[in-house]
Amino acid sequence: MFQLAIWYDKIPGNTVVWYPNVTNPISRDSRVEIDAQSGLVLRDPQGRLLWSTDNIVDDVSHGFMNDTGNFVLVRSDSVWIWESFTEPSDTVLPTQIIAINGMLVSRKSETNFTRGRFYLSMLSGGNLVLNTRSVPTNSDFDDEYYNSQTSDPANASNSGYQLVFSERGSLYVLRRNGEQNALTTKRSIPTTSDHYFRATLDFDGVFRQYYYPKSFSGDRGWTVAEYWPQNICTEIDGDKGSGACGYNSVCRLENGRPICECPQGYFLSDPSNLFSDCNPPFIPICGEDGIFKEFALIMHLKMKLSLVRGFVSPSVRVQLCKSRTLTNIRGTKGYVAPEWFRNTQVTAKVDVYSFGVLLLEIITCRRCLIDLEFGDGENPILTDWVWDCFQEGRVETLVGSDTEALIDKKRLERFVMVGIWCIQEDSSLRPTMRKVSQMLEGILEVNIPPCPDPFASTG
Repeated sequence: MFQLAIWYDKIPGNTVVWYPNVTNPISRDSRVEIDAQSGLVLRDPQGRLLWSTDNIVDDVSHGFMNDTGNFVLVRSDSVWIWESFTEPSDTVLPTQIIAINGMLVSRKSETNFTRGRFYLSMLSGGNLVLNTRSVPTNSDFDDEYYNSQTSDPANASNSGYQLVFSERGSLYVLRRNGEQNALTTKRSIPTTSDHYFRATLDFDGVFRQYYYPKSFSGDRGWTVAEYWPQNICTEIDGDKGSGACGYNSVCRLENGRPICECPQGYFLSDPSNLFSDCNPPFIPICGEDGIFKEFALIMHLKMKLSLVRGFVSPSVRVQLCKSRTLTNIRGTKGYVAPEWFRNTQVTAKVDVYSFGVLLLEIITCRRCLIDLEFGDGENPILTDWVWDCFQEGRVETLVGSDTEALIDKKRLERFVMVGIWCIQEDSSLRPTMRKVSQMLEGILEVNIPPCPDPFASTG
């Protein structure tokens, strides 16, 4: 297949800096031409329209490519009526700006020029943001993972309105009062007189500024000057959408680049795309109540039970594992998040709730609900009992005589607090699974949680 594009011709590898959003594949013998009424037009070998410039209101006389990389369509009186700089793809070049409501869209992969999941936008409120969008046809974005903080609702003149790539090679958000909010902060960036520059929203979602020496005769590759955000793996929490990688995938940073890996036993849905979803080694099924039963797959996200080693005593029996079912606990304080039974939005946070209950079961070696006919009638609901023990400062009660767990009481308290955060009745207070993983591993500090159900009485 072929691609209509603008590229750096004097650099090995022909680095592409602009391409149109073409839905259908471009085959051999397709042609591009300038039409007086439609502007730049791309047609397939049969003459069918593949793409054309938008908003052409005057007749086009001719077009030209200037040395900045901007392709321009011109009227007969030499007035510019369209330019590629105003309809960028995934890259901006020196002297180019992104105005209000302008955006960059990542490509799907290094060689696949269809639209990817990541967007850079200059919002009308004045902020430059990076977002994900899992479904290209959706109007709403998923997670926001970078924000320039250049909006001033109290005074619009202090708000940003352009992303500027200056002729000197610096990137900044220009405020309406003339103030420049710099993105490029390093002073060691070379001059544009001796180097080529570009800033690209790469297919992995990172917005990077690159430079390349004009006098170099070999193929050394582009050098990254700066990039945003600094750690995309932690900035995208996955509350909406799949995060930096695909669904069920684990993200780690290596030399500023996200590396996506499937948990053990999982496999890529698209082996040619390392950023695609990871499929589980089983077929997920739902019960008659429509609730996803395999929520425990979250345990595979590089946490496994090694994270709670020392809190699983020999008293955990096989029958405890066999009792994992959701169909008998509808409407109870079991594994099912309370929003399933309310007229509220159900999000990925329901899985966080289920995981929290499971975590507390592992810590305490107790089922979430004790059968009053055969079990301990004093503390029939695990989550209530855990909260009572925690607020009374006696978390050691939760593990009984498990000496291995009691040796590291701080870790025990941390795990208990993570579990309590996960089972908050208010879903907005629950952390994402990514943050849960980081808190369990000790990467993130765990704050003291509030009462999971502030309207319930304990005793």
